[in-house]
Amino acid sequence: MPSTNDPGRSALVAVLIAAAVVSAGCSAPAEAPSMPERMPADFPGLGDCREMFAEADARIDAAGVRHAAYYRVPGFPYLRTDRVLASFRNEVDGIDDVGTWVRRMRELDYEARLYELRNLDIPDQDRANLHTDLYRCGRGLAFVDLENDANLDYLREVAVPPPEHSGPARRYGVTSLARPLLGAYVRHRQAEVRETFAQPLAPDGAKLRYWQAADTRQRALAPDDFDEVLADPLGFPGMIGSAWQALAEMHAPAIWVDTAAVAGAPGAPTWRDGVPVVDSTDPTVYYQAGFTRMGEQRLVQISYVLFFGSADADGASAMDSLVWRVTLDRDAAPLLYDSIPASGWPHTVFPLQGLEPRAVTASGDPVLAPQSSVPERRPVLRVGGSPAALQRVASREQANPDRVGRYRLENYDALYTLPVAGGGTRSLFSPAGTIAGSGGGFAPWARLAGIPEPGALRQLGRLPTGFVGDGQFDDPYLLERLFRLPEAVASAR
Repeated sequence: MPSTNDPGRSALVAVLIAAAVVSAGCSAPAEAPSMPERMPADFPGLGDCREMFAEADARIDAAGVRHAAYYRVPGFPYLRTDRVLASFRNEVDGIDDVGTWVRRMRELDYEARLYELRNLDIPDQDRANLHTDLYRCGRGLAFVDLENDANLDYLREVAVPPPEHSGPARRYGVTSLARPLLGAYVRHRQAEVRETFAQPLAPDGAKLRYWQAADTRQRALAPDDFDEVLADPLGFPGMIGSAWQALAEMHAPAIWVDTAAVAGAPGAPTWRDGVPVVDSTDPTVYYQAGFTRMGEQRLVQISYVLFFGSADADGASAMDSLVWRVTLDRDAAPLLYDSIPASGWPHTVFPLQGLEPRAVTASGDPVLAPQSSVPERRPVLRVGGSPAALQRVASREQANPDRVGRYRLENYDALYTLPVAGGGTRSLFSPAGTIAGSGGGFAPWARLAGIPEPGALRQLGRLPTGFVGDGQFDDPYLLERLFRLPEAVASAR
């Protein structure tokens, strides 16, 4: 039983008591969009489409297989969005821009339903028919609904994913009261990270193993300049899957692991007896391509996700996970490296090309840049500790490995439909975007930050980056919040 004199407990009690007298201001919900009652003759059978979406969504939710990477847009069951797409909602104008914006949201819904319907474990032909019918319905409903300017205005208003800091502490004002406590915690943890980065690369007793990406000889497919790649009306470069994989291979980091602290190689998550575990006999790193914004530029990002079996027998999770991300400039050269545990904190940044970090973000979270310089090409991630954490960014020359293992690069999407015993598939992630049974490493009062399940391992698109502010790892303006823009970019805005 904790001591009643515990200062952390006393501070928490004081905050909760104060919060009890805070009036929770709740804004009135926006009005539901007005949908046309009459369906054009060009779309026969469209009248049953809303009911079809409602029935499919009810079945998906009842089975617990909702795909959490994208946000279901309220009132538009055929649209889903993410933070990058949402950032264009007040910029798109004209039929081409609006059409592209809506089409991309329809594509996200199509993709999400592909995973959801597969994890429902229904017969293949029934699944294919339902998926096709929903896609057809979505196309027709988008045409009908968005002919109405009021509906389009409403869509601009609601097509915004909520922040991950959406727990009761945020909604009822507790986080504001707890800022001094949260700020002290953040400063303490950041000091620990800086101290770790200052330690020797290969201390006595470390059992270091080195892995790098297997060479599939596709790197020649990667573009040398994104300005030479055909872009859509929103400015995003379009490339085929093999080109994205080639780009991921080109920038894939080497992994240098202390196996005395981390259980084996970065491995492949799998379901075993209903529990997610890591198969370290299959060295694997997962990648996902994405986009961000800097000034008027659209930049490509490649995220690499590592999973390790937990080396801590007393830990609450059977796995640890770490994210490494590469942001590329328009010349396809690294502009920024950053990393975050899949639990969502701490977020560390490693700027290149003269990017200058701010001291704190506008929302109050200190920027953590624990290493003054890093290799510009093919960095080596020194990983150790329990839970597994990034401890340094090194070069191959510094690592000087006497033996090199190979890991395979796998698309992150594979985690959404993992095989289960007895047949069928299941996502690694829950409908809340977390890995079942994961957690630990954070004090219970970390909930004061308003993050549900603090310490739980989360999927990409659902990663908060701060306790004091409301930073999101997939914030499309993250570079502008973390760094002073280069003069050429700032003057072009």
